[in-house]
Formats: sequence, C-alpha cells, structure tokens
Amino acid sequence: MDEGIKFFIGLDAHKDSTSVAACEAGREPARFAGTVGPDVRPLLKVLAKAGDPAQVSVVYEAGPTGYGLYRELRRRGYRCEIVAPSLIPRRPSDRVKNDRRDCTRLAELSRAGELKPIWVPDEAHEAMRNLWRAREDGLGMRLRARQQLKAFLLRHARRYPGKTSWTTRHERWIAEQCFDHEADRIALAEYQLAAQSADQRVQRLTFALTEATRGWRFEGVVAALRALRGIDTVSAIGLVCEIGDIGRFASARHLMGYLGLVPSEFAQRLEGSAALVQAICEPVFSRRAAQQGLRGGSAGVDRLRLGHCAPGVPQGFTGSITQRQAACGDATRNDGKNPRSDYQQKALGQPAHLERGSFHGRIDARW
Repeated sequence: MDEGIKFFIGLDAHKDSTSVAACEAGREPARFAGTVGPDVRPLLKVLAKAGDPAQVSVVYEAGPTGYGLYRELRRRGYRCEIVAPSLIPRRPSDRVKNDRRDCTRLAELSRAGELKPIWVPDEAHEAMRNLWRAREDGLGMRLRARQQLKAFLLRHARRYPGKTSWTTRHERWIAEQCFDHEADRIALAEYQLAAQSADQRVQRLTFALTEATRGWRFEGVVAALRALRGIDTVSAIGLVCEIGDIGRFASARHLMGYLGLVPSEFAQRLEGSAALVQAICEPVFSRRAAQQGLRGGSAGVDRLRLGHCAPGVPQGFTGSITQRQAACGDATRNDGKNPRSDYQQKALGQPAHLERGSFHGRIDARW
C-alpha cells in the first residue's frame, strides 16, 4: 500500500449511475458514500471531500463505459486504476452481488493491495483498436449475409456445382438463378445486395486500417511482425491493436499467459464419506452410461446400491477417489477393449492396468 494514499475509493460505474464507496488507510471497513449520475462532475464533488487528489486512489471495474472516466480522473490528479472483473478476488460465501457491495469490496481490496490494474491504451491506440474491431464486426456481418444467401438458394434446391464459394464464377452462377415467383426474385436480389454491401464495407475498412498505420508509433512493430510466416498486414495490425505494447510483458511466458496459449491444470479431489462421494458422482456417471447406451455403447452397466462398495474395496472405505480407484482398478485404457476388461482382470486376480490420475467412471462399480 502506498503510504501517501489516505483514501481508497471504489466505484461501480454503469451507463446511468455510479456507486461510490470509500475507506481510509487502516483496518476500518469501507463506507458506502452514495450513488451519482453518469456525469463526471457530481463524482468530482464527492471525491473533493476526500481532500488532495494526490492522496486519493480510485478504482473501478472495466466495463462498457470505456476509459473516459479513467482519463478524466487522471487529468485531475487522482491515481485511478481499472481492474478486470475476472481478476477480482471473491469469497465463496459471497452470495449477494449488488452495486453497493461491489464498490465497497473494491475499496477494501484496493487498500489491501489485492487488485491488479489492467493496461489502459492511449487515445490514439484505442482509436486504432476501434477501427480494427469495426473491421472484425464487418467480417461477421459479411459471413452472416453470405450464409443467408446460400441458405435461401439451398431451400430451393439450388446447389453450386463448384468447389470454392464467393469467387467470380460463383457470383456469376448466383446471378443466373431464375425463379418463377416475383417474391423469390425480390428476395434473391435483396440477399445479393446485402452480401455485396457487406463485402464492400470490409474492403473499405481494410483499406482504412492499412492507411491508418502510417505514422503510428507501432508502425515498426507491424512491419516486424509481417516478417513472420503466415502474418500479413491486417493480421499484424490486429495483434498489435489487441496486445498493445509487447514490452510490458516481462517474458514470453507472461505474454502467452495473457493470450491464453498455455496449458492449464485443474485438479480436484473429493474426499470424505463414501456415501457422500457416491451421491455426488452417481448421477453424473449414470447419465454418462445412458448416453453411452444411446450411442451404441455398453448398456448393461452394473451399479452398486448406496452403501455398498465395489469388490476388492473394504466396507467403510473413505479414501479419495484416486485411492478408491487404485483399490478397484481403473478401466480407462484406450485400447478398444470392453470397458469392463480391467475390472474383470482385477476380480480374477490378474493385474489391472491403471492410468494414474484419471477417473472416468467406466468401471462396473459406481460409487
């Protein structure tokens, strides 16, 4: 916590209102200060009660309102931060979520130093990103317009004999289609105009995006990314617009984590009463067994009644799933054999093939 900060302000900014909460340095809980309108002037009057802007820290969640409030508070001398909603620590016991609790929680977490601010682009970079996202929206609209046109033709059993769609030959084939009813001819013309308009929009935005990079401070980065195989001008601009300043990442691992290109692991073990474990897992695996039967799998899956253990597992066994699995044997091999083969080998005293750390519920016994 910065020693120069005396007040920590949490905001819950929305389209039509902004909720304000404040707490002082120390251990006192945050206080709800009230709700103001979306205009920044009423908010500045509330913040003025805290004293010197240099001693006030303001934080709020990233949302649809953009960075206008952040830039205005920074110009006024406040230390303002924006945090991602997904990175805000939340207690499992918090079952009530409203504006008052959100801003109060943000103020207390800011004082504790538990919030990590996001990178905020400058106005020029944000403008480039808006242009890039406008082109992405245009691509989506063109895709939908083309799909609607092809669906209309398919409803009339008009199938294009070629392999590649939306070429000059394909467009000529569409223009040659004739219908007996005037309504169908009008519908076809409107679908064609929509597809052509969407395509022209994408072309205009692509040209504007390419021209806008001239004189941009990341123009050199775009040129360097184009040297990589598979990356052209538009792709390079999109990478720079969405990532921003690559130098803000300490290592390639941090950059890959930001992009979500790293493997993730979520390991959870259920331990405790065998009856409780069965009550949690049995509905899931029963549903899975039913689905396997519908797909042609083994429908004759034997399930143990509540309170019974699988053969080879002592009564009252309360170990973890992994321990119970090791006691019975795990039939999760992808060798094309019957799912019951490993379990039968275990019952006959033969060694069962175990796959450590896996529990897919494909053995006969359902806990």
